[in-house]
Amino acid sequence: MQFKNGLFRIAGFLAGLIIILLLMGVIFSAKRYYPTGYIQDRNSRHAMLTCEKPEQVDIINVGDSESGTGFSPMAVWEQRGYTSMNIGCDGITMPEAYIVLRKMFRTQSPKVVLLETNLFYRNGTAKLVKSLVAEEFYDLFEGLRFHNLWKFCWRERDSRLLFKGYIINEFVAPYTDSPDYMKPTDQVDHLDFFSEKWMAEINKLCKKNGAELVLWSCASPENYWMAKHNGLQEGADKNGLTYLDCNLNQEAIGLDWSHDTSDAGNHMNCFGAEKTALWLVDSLDDRIDFTDRRQDPAFADEWNPILDRYKETKVVMDGYYTDIISDEIADYIQNGGDFHQPGY
Repeated sequence: MQFKNGLFRIAGFLAGLIIILLLMGVIFSAKRYYPTGYIQDRNSRHAMLTCEKPEQVDIINVGDSESGTGFSPMAVWEQRGYTSMNIGCDGITMPEAYIVLRKMFRTQSPKVVLLETNLFYRNGTAKLVKSLVAEEFYDLFEGLRFHNLWKFCWRERDSRLLFKGYIINEFVAPYTDSPDYMKPTDQVDHLDFFSEKWMAEINKLCKKNGAELVLWSCASPENYWMAKHNGLQEGADKNGLTYLDCNLNQEAIGLDWSHDTSDAGNHMNCFGAEKTALWLVDSLDDRIDFTDRRQDPAFADEWNPILDRYKETKVVMDGYYTDIISDEIADYIQNGGDFHQPGY
């Protein structure tokens, strides 16, 4: 009898806990708070996915900060008419990339998933295990991911502005060393066991949902060298994947290291991100049946106002990055266009 009572108490506790977690999902709803400007941390792309209209996006880009700063969806829309979204974020882990893609596939059916490769070389075993457990819980109970929204009562809306996941950065800090940093070598920085596993799992997830996984490396002298390229090419070959390395295609992309990087060769600014995004989609155009949707009112009515806002903000943001901006620019972003209007 005592044993039964103990089981009932445990079951009651767990049931109560689940109810609380579900209520947190209602209270801290991304759909409610993302359009108001209060979700601006690294989880903002998760929130953005929650609010995106179903079946809107043909190209999804994911990865760590190299990915987040290196791909501009609005340039792709303006120049090619393809719909794309950037869900890359700082310090993303391989399990986190897998789970955010799994979430994305619930509402979107992209033709291509672009996976920037730097994340395969930056996570220890303990961090991966912790990330996997945490992300599964966050996926089940969304309120846990956005639980710190209660702080909005004591803070103002943030002034960072997402354009289909991309944050405009017009700050220029040139890379002044030699652009010839990808010197040929037979050395290979092999992927470790976990990186090989997650590459295969992400590929399997994409195939299951009818998307082609394409690996790509953003041009970055600080993060890439030839032995690393060789390791990634080896992994791509094992999985039958296309691998596009911007570091080996600087001339084709049209990169200008005196102008297209925001931090001396670590990340792209918006000028580099626009060039990179166009080169990536053009590299796939001959075999992927992308659709130019600029003449389709169902898409143009949604995307063109965002493009207009993107262009306006680029003019206002000249020379700035959204983490370090003047009061005038912050006021423009917050009040020049309401957070409910296109562009956010």
